[in-house]
Amino acid sequence: MSLVYLLGVMIVIMCLTLLSMSHRKLNKAAGYLALLAPILSSIYFIFQISNVIHHKFTTVHLPWMSSIDINLDLKLDGLSLMLSLIISLIGVGVFFYATQYLLASTDNLPRFFVYLLLFMFSMIGIVISNNTILMYIFFTYFILV
Repeated sequence: MSLVYLLGVMIVIMCLTLLSMSHRKLNKAAGYLALLAPILSSIYFIFQISNVIHHKFTTVHLPWMSSIDINLDLKLDGLSLMLSLIISLIGVGVFFYATQYLLASTDNLPRFFVYLLLFMFSMIGIVISNNTILMYIFFTYFILV
């Protein structure tokens, strides 16, 4: 169930970044605020390494259409942990570099960070999804971003 909390934290940070879009003075702050998502997800995945080594995989099972037995399943096993950690650590570098490199006077800078967050969210979602339907949903987000 802790995987749901991670996804919830990423959604909250993405929403906060969306809220900061209304203020032009907060362009740099939006970058640092968006930088929290990959940092928190990297820390979370680093702490999950010991669980995966001891074969305690984190799984989330959410019934979606119970009449035809379609569920939304997320699973964090060894391969998905490794790929999620790579995505998160590269995300830290990209967000930090973009925050430092892009000018604060650039228009729509918070929107850029929202697109980066959506991209990272969809990549991690593809990696941790445990069924084809949920992977297709995250892949659709990946294509749209």
